[in-house]
Amino acid sequence: LSPALALKELSKRFSSMGLGIDMYFTCFCAVYNHDTNVLRFANAGHNPSPLVLSDGEIRSLEVAGFPISPLFQNRDYEEYSQTLYTGDKLFFMTDGITEATDEKGTPFSIERVKNLILSEESDVLKKLVNSVGTHIKTNQVDDMTCMMIEIY
Repeated sequence: LSPALALKELSKRFSSMGLGIDMYFTCFCAVYNHDTNVLRFANAGHNPSPLVLSDGEIRSLEVAGFPISPLFQNRDYEEYSQTLYTGDKLFFMTDGITEATDEKGTPFSIERVKNLILSEESDVLKKLVNSVGTHIKTNQVDDMTCMMIEIY
């Protein structure tokens, strides 16, 4: 149940597929232990980092790590931990959300995402999807995925 070891094994298996060095993906891997309230995590180049909303404040689980790619074979991944408490929320998203642009090329941005999360709307994900949809004025080519988990 080690996120760092899981990423290392995933990297090893992906690299053994014989794909070109231009093939890669990013991944944030986490394991939450409900008994201890500890989230253990490691990052394989995923950006933006997940956000933790606790007591009306947002902090980012920013950690470095190499993408899963034949270019970065045999890399070790560092593992971190964060204690979570009842009512804390974890927000995960892909960069397609923060990098979605309007007609002037202005990205939606991590700051706008944080402001929406802090707005305490009853359905933050719906509000985010609507806001990003209104913001986009060009053809969106990157994926957009988000998920929020609340700790009970």
